[in-house]
Amino acid sequence: MRVTLFLVLVLSCSVAAAQRPVPDFNVMLNDDGDLLFLNWEPQASVRSTRASIDALRGTPVKTLMLSVGAGSDILHYPTKVANIYGWRETRWTKQFEKPAHEEEMWYPRIVKERTAITAGVDVFRVAGEHARAAGLRFFPSYRMNDDHFVFDPFEYPLTGEFWLNNHERLRMGEENSPIESQKAYGQLLDFSHKEVRDFRLAIIREVIDRYGDISDGIELDFNRVQMLFARGKAEANAHLVTEMVGEVRRMLDEASKKNSREMYLVVRVPPTLKNCRWAGLEVEKWIRDRMVDVVCPSQLMTLAHDMPIDEFVKLAEPVGVKVYPSLYPRTSYQWPFVMVPSPATYAVPARREVEPDLVRGAASNYWHMGAAGFQLFNFHHEDMAARPFSDRFYRILRDLADPAALTIADKRFAVTPAYYLDHEDSYEYRKQLPVLLAEGVPTIVRIYVGEDLQANLTRDTPPYVAVRLGLSKIPADASIEMKLNGRLPVGSFGRQSMIEASGARPPDAGDHWAQLRMDDHTIIRQGWNEVVITARNLAGSDVRLTAVQVGIVYDRKYLELLYK
Repeated sequence: MRVTLFLVLVLSCSVAAAQRPVPDFNVMLNDDGDLLFLNWEPQASVRSTRASIDALRGTPVKTLMLSVGAGSDILHYPTKVANIYGWRETRWTKQFEKPAHEEEMWYPRIVKERTAITAGVDVFRVAGEHARAAGLRFFPSYRMNDDHFVFDPFEYPLTGEFWLNNHERLRMGEENSPIESQKAYGQLLDFSHKEVRDFRLAIIREVIDRYGDISDGIELDFNRVQMLFARGKAEANAHLVTEMVGEVRRMLDEASKKNSREMYLVVRVPPTLKNCRWAGLEVEKWIRDRMVDVVCPSQLMTLAHDMPIDEFVKLAEPVGVKVYPSLYPRTSYQWPFVMVPSPATYAVPARREVEPDLVRGAASNYWHMGAAGFQLFNFHHEDMAARPFSDRFYRILRDLADPAALTIADKRFAVTPAYYLDHEDSYEYRKQLPVLLAEGVPTIVRIYVGEDLQANLTRDTPPYVAVRLGLSKIPADASIEMKLNGRLPVGSFGRQSMIEASGARPPDAGDHWAQLRMDDHTIIRQGWNEVVITARNLAGSDVRLTAVQVGIVYDRKYLELLYK
């Protein structure tokens, strides 16, 4: 009987989807809600929230996604299902006379938010109403199994009452953590239990009922985090999550009738279909059966240049689903790409904040793979001193307005480097870099370049193009040979022709960098390119290739001198 009802639900979803074309959401901005309550006085928080939304007027951001909670169980509105900030007192919620640790942020945040909510001020509704008044589409976003609390679950301010009352029965357990090397993930609730799924659905229903009149649907964020089941149990239990997604689809269809407008379902998911299957997410079925409207493939923390979003696009286009890959303001540690690098280029500390050219490179790649637009995640955290956004953020927004905006814009393409647990090939795909080089053995790395250099190669504006390599622990007498797409654009080079990175950097960043100008642009293809690195005279050193990038610069003054 249950299976029959589910099939009826899926069929009804498919019929409804035929009349539910997905609009152009342009650039989506996903805001985690941490800056909703900036002030001690609730009405001041209302004013600052409106001002932050007004700052988006006239930009390509046409859709605001706002997290309904700080995590999964602590919500930004007067919930009757879960909890609000400060629902209990712990060591994290005290005021410190001389704050010097993470605790310093919690006391003011808790007091500001709790004061507003208990006074009956719904800043979340204020944000939604003002977003619509500003011409933006508005989506509450719900984190399906947020992990911020797991490292101190009995004290952390983001632990909810449901977890505390049920953790002995309903969590995965440290011995069953989805990532064996990270036992803390075992504190997460296990979605194989109906009580857990019902609790999450109750929150989602509350959000849709409470804010359906001002929203365009809801976003289910499976990326915070992509761990719903105990180790090795995800694929066998994936149908349980699919049933949840189907139930949310039904809730939205009800809300659509009630509010006389279409309501859309957006899902943030891991960056490849394989990673989705690992997490127990039947995204292929969700797309094929038209249960969802927008899919946002995403890394967990950092900008990626080579998520294979084309595999999502191939499934999505025939049924009218759209793909919006997520872009981040953070990457691995980097130095700026310049046409004439010098020791001074690498004498400054390496930075994790993305430069605009890196975002352009990623955007160019995803446009070429078939993206309908982009979702920006955590960009309001890029510069907390800038209220509400930095000038760099506005420049990045301008570049994402349309594929044509990137035609002669400087770009940097990169092999996405590993970050945190990327080597696991679990919730994220295994990264190619860093990689240990073996004496005389060719190492093959693939880099995606979305730019069509041949189309943009004109006599008047020839771009400067270079390949940049980062290496670590390279001996003084070592030699490196690079081939690009089977051709040898440069001969061998050694450490003496590289620049040493003297600025502060983490151990996994390259300590020597080479930048190799490419006068023959025909070598670089639009799409995947093969880079082969062969190292010799390593003298037993553990030499690692840490970065492979292609930089493209359109600088008329420099290029006039370079190519005259």
